[in-house]
Amino acid sequence: MKQPTNTSATRKAGARKTAPPKGRAKTQEIEPVETLDIAAAEPAFIPTPAPLTEPVICIAVDDGHSETKIAYLSEGVRGPVVTRSFPSRTARGLIEVDAQGAAGANAYRTYDEEEHVRGGAGDIIMIVPRGRSAEETGDNRTQDYPTSDRNRAVVHHALHLVAPKGARLRIGTTLPYSDFHQPVTGGHNVRLIEAKKANIAKPVRLIDRQSLTDLPLPYTVMEHGVYSEGVAAFFDCMLNLEDGALSLNEAFCERFGYVSSFAVVDVGGKTTDIVYGTWSGNPQDQPMINIAQSESLRAGVLDAADDLENRIKNEFGVRSVVDREKALADRKVPIYGQLRDIGHLVDAAIKPLATRIREAVYRHAEDGSGLAYVIFVGGGSVLLRQHLEVLFDPGLVYVPEDPRFANARGVLKLMLAEGDDAGE
Repeated sequence: MKQPTNTSATRKAGARKTAPPKGRAKTQEIEPVETLDIAAAEPAFIPTPAPLTEPVICIAVDDGHSETKIAYLSEGVRGPVVTRSFPSRTARGLIEVDAQGAAGANAYRTYDEEEHVRGGAGDIIMIVPRGRSAEETGDNRTQDYPTSDRNRAVVHHALHLVAPKGARLRIGTTLPYSDFHQPVTGGHNVRLIEAKKANIAKPVRLIDRQSLTDLPLPYTVMEHGVYSEGVAAFFDCMLNLEDGALSLNEAFCERFGYVSSFAVVDVGGKTTDIVYGTWSGNPQDQPMINIAQSESLRAGVLDAADDLENRIKNEFGVRSVVDREKALADRKVPIYGQLRDIGHLVDAAIKPLATRIREAVYRHAEDGSGLAYVIFVGGGSVLLRQHLEVLFDPGLVYVPEDPRFANARGVLKLMLAEGDDAGE
């Protein structure tokens, strides 16, 4: 990832690469969508091809195991940053229809090869809301998820939700730190990165609601870059983005003039990425990642949700739990149609995860006195905030606004900063 070097210039999205200027800019966001937005998934799918003179639009997709987050500019190449999300929940086959008997606008047919599209020999995958049983939706916490047809459907669903009709796209997706980086050298895991790109490039088509036939893609993916979670979140904190122009977040960057070390704790669904690094505070210098200390814990919010589900079953003597992740966040769960307070069960379920993260962070950060910041991001950081913020001196803890979207925003900013070098 190439870092801009001239701090006096500005650049609009879609232009050639220049440097972000100094100065603070505000980022405007739209309230994220927590459940599947069927209406938003129903564009008119007979697109008019975009003229080649039209700029390529950047869309960042943080395709997590629990939730998929999206970041993009509201007007394609300018305007405020827009963020939205949907659960990374998929089911095989047409498991539900709307009231008129048609498939929902969230059903996709995936293919292994382009020639299979003409024969219609594809697999159907639906994007479904939370609350479905694991038997219906499967579990994304598998080693092959980044290269699976489920992941491909999730990423393209994100693009269908937000991409303008006929658009040419540059997209960015994510991998956990320890999947993106090699364990010894810290180099990029080229095999997995390229496999993920190849998977997203395979054919996938939205299924028409009435005819159940495939619809042509309403966009063209021109480039696909893959980025490291945790590392992307640091760039979200470092850079501001306003109306397509990047600038340094001077209030955040100032401290690096005299303290170079930092830690990012990114609490996700399957993993918790803990990234240690150093940065001089000079935009001409790249942040450096400490590969000996950085790691991905194979523990995340979904583990706490598993624990909570078992505790609810034991407490109330029931065999099923409605939307265990929502129960984890809301601290309430419906039992026989009645909402029950389960705050004590939630506290008990998240304590083991908080303890494991605390021990891992303390292993290298100790009391944090030698760090500029400990940055907490990811959806789990909101859930565990009261447990995490007390680990260090309050002046050391940095939580960006809406930390769930830190990686998605960071990927978007990196794509805009890199210009034509995305994914290198």
